[in-house]
Amino acid sequence: MSAAHIVIEFVEPAHRVLRRRAAGLFAATLTATCLVAGILVPEPARAAPPPRQPCPESRDTAVLASAAAGACGGRVEVAAARSERAQVFANADGSFTSVQAAVVQRVRAADGSWVRPDATLRAGAGGGYVPMAAALDMSFSGGGATPLATIRHGQSKLALRWPGVLPAPVASGHVLTYPEVLPGVDLAVTADIEGFGETLVVKTPQAAQSRELAAVRLVIESEGLTLREGERDSLTAVSASGQILFGSGTPMMWDSAGSEPGSAAGPGEGAAVAAMPLEVKDSTVTVRPDQGLLTRASTKFPVYIDPALLRFSWTMINNRYPNQQYWSYDRYGCPSPYTGAECAKVG
Repeated sequence: MSAAHIVIEFVEPAHRVLRRRAAGLFAATLTATCLVAGILVPEPARAAPPPRQPCPESRDTAVLASAAAGACGGRVEVAAARSERAQVFANADGSFTSVQAAVVQRVRAADGSWVRPDATLRAGAGGGYVPMAAALDMSFSGGGATPLATIRHGQSKLALRWPGVLPAPVASGHVLTYPEVLPGVDLAVTADIEGFGETLVVKTPQAAQSRELAAVRLVIESEGLTLREGERDSLTAVSASGQILFGSGTPMMWDSAGSEPGSAAGPGEGAAVAAMPLEVKDSTVTVRPDQGLLTRASTKFPVYIDPALLRFSWTMINNRYPNQQYWSYDRYGCPSPYTGAECAKVG
């Protein structure tokens, strides 16, 4: 028998083929189903919380301000607690913050609203001048026999008089200049938010020879106040209750020498500076200028003589000059030789 290839063909019944194909399809479907089940499907996005409303600047009472601060997540001022130097703020956590200032930050307008302080002088009643918005009721002479300056605080009143008839002043910003109150000498009055300053401007060496400058006398008229001479040639005006309403420090004078020019507001860096003794008798205040500074050859004119009367009662402390007092100097108005330094205020 010859060799022969035998091919055996197996024919699978149709119903088995269908079952096998169906099984494969089921396996593929199951695999796909398992893959789909393994996918992490994110949860539907939640709606973002509505944004907080901006905080109001203020509310009338502490209760209302605290509620508003909690709602807006910031701080809200308590309007009823606002004063010239202080503010109180409600915080979002229910606490309160008090902010205190050494000097006046805001003043009441005629309509009762708070306005920004402004010492700029404008024409007032009776031909005089008044500040635009100051903490005290002040007025200044328009010339003639009227008081140089009048200042009121509640029921108390002080008036400062120059011993003679005043010329009509020249107004510039917050400064009034009364020309030639003495030959070669002007009188400059500088209005401030809490008071004023008066400075004699001696313009020439010839003017410095005036006998009137041996002793400068000013008259203070007061109502409801008592003048007291303090230590180191200082002066205070005290109410019936003992409260110091106005004060002066050591009277000072300075020339125009130095790297920076001086002015009626204060000396420049490197100016020659001298303290002056002050005397009070009845209602007359006498200041005696340093004659050496007025007459020495090295003095540069003009020379400024500042009695430092009737300023609000806060002062500067300077450890280089512990025996002198400087009332109402700001950190940018420190006397020479420390005009570049920051001055600490107390009051």
